[in-house]
Amino acid sequence: MKSFHERKRAGYLEGFVSILVNTALFVVKFVVGVMCDSIAVIADSVHTLSDSLTSIVVVTGYRMGSKPPDKEHPFGHGRAEELVTLIIASMFFMTGLDFTIRSIEKFLSGESYIFSWLLVTVMAVSALVKEGLALWAFWLGKKYNAQPILADAWHHRSDAIASALLAIAFAFGRNIPWLDSALGIAVSVIII
Repeated sequence: MKSFHERKRAGYLEGFVSILVNTALFVVKFVVGVMCDSIAVIADSVHTLSDSLTSIVVVTGYRMGSKPPDKEHPFGHGRAEELVTLIIASMFFMTGLDFTIRSIEKFLSGESYIFSWLLVTVMAVSALVKEGLALWAFWLGKKYNAQPILADAWHHRSDAIASALLAIAFAFGRNIPWLDSALGIAVSVIII
């Protein structure tokens, strides 16, 4: 069995790598989503950003969990992770709700996205990168018996699946004007 110190180091490593990768993917997807006027890709970029925030929770949880009990916190500092998680969840609920409304408005207006193979490529590469990150996090979580890392791995995988589905949909559905709005609603539901 691995010690808490070893799990903490693994959690920090996975968390910081995840934050860097997800932040870079967020920026690329957001820019391409804006360029192609795709609400689905912009929403998916926010879903990717949520992975960065989840990783911050993992790092914070290990950091707070390593603090010993004190006078104000005789049972330790474990609740800090739950508080941070609640705040992040509330933020993403509101963001998902906003994207749902924007997607419905886009659908009702009949506005379409601007097809680009760059859009398809970015989503496909994002799916591959996120699946690689998920596989690495699964390996690390199992090696150190670290449940927070395994939970983060599942979040990476959900983003990989969403990105892959968007890439496939955009590649084969470019003549469907309402596709972007429908995908925007679907990704918003995932965010919520």
